[in-house]
Amino acid sequence: MRIEGVPDGSGGLLVRIAYWLTRRRFGRVLDSVRVLAHNKHVLKGAAQLTLAIEKAKTLPSRLKHLVEIRAAQVVDCPY
Repeated sequence: MRIEGVPDGSGGLLVRIAYWLTRRRFGRVLDSVRVLAHNKHVLKGAAQLTLAIEKAKTLPSRLKHLVEIRAAQVVDCPY
């Protein structure tokens, strides 16, 4: 059983902002963001984690991207 994502036009202001930012960055709303949008606290926490990882300066940007790709491969993530 798959969890259906929150459709466009549903949800509150936070969901609309998250969808707009995701479209701006990736060209579309990712399924993972649609599922996270079911709970505003989880959506906000995931956004904060993503921003913290992007702002981390302990690794060079190129290496950070390679680590993200490898982690996605390990967990068999299609993104």
